[in-house]
Amino acid sequence: MQDLNFIDISSKSLLPPKWKNWSFVLSEHKDDPIKPINMYSGIFGERPKLISIKENVITLEQHTYSDIYLLINFDKNIYAIDKAHQRQFYMSRNKYNIDSTGMLSNQCFRMFMPWIVDYNVDAKIYSDKPTSFNIMPKEVKFFKRNPDLDQQDTEFIDFYFTNSPEHMIENDCGIIEKGSYIYTISFIADDILLKQIQEMYDK
Repeated sequence: MQDLNFIDISSKSLLPPKWKNWSFVLSEHKDDPIKPINMYSGIFGERPKLISIKENVITLEQHTYSDIYLLINFDKNIYAIDKAHQRQFYMSRNKYNIDSTGMLSNQCFRMFMPWIVDYNVDAKIYSDKPTSFNIMPKEVKFFKRNPDLDQQDTEFIDFYFTNSPEHMIENDCGIIEKGSYIYTISFIADDILLKQIQEMYDK
């Protein structure tokens, strides 16, 4: 799974067409500028929370769509699994020079972006609050999606699990509950996208 893109992972997850094909997303979210990458994310997750609109700067927050269970073994490696048909995260090949203080282990994971901006706009992904995830900041280029494609690919965001008391039950196990904060999305919208987002969140 470390080298697979999101489309390949969706196929290996044996998602039925109604949960993975883009046409089903368009049937529910055609006019929405922010869309789930597939209807599994759309049905079982929630769209990013709108935090603020300051002039043309949009700030959103993404949250988990299922519980995540963590167990630390004797080698200080993490056994992590989430209660979902399509997992939210996988192992990453990337490594980062980070301060290990507050981290559960030095294992790096990657989480796919379950909701995307269906528009040509550059965004910054980061974490700006204490959380269960130590997110590696990333710049993402969102783009207008081809409606004729069967499935859509999405970006992965690298992270490390933290030992936050929010989710740790004992020193070696924890539960990150559904709806937990993952990361912040920030971008500058032009006037067209700004109006679309305002109308979407005003529904």
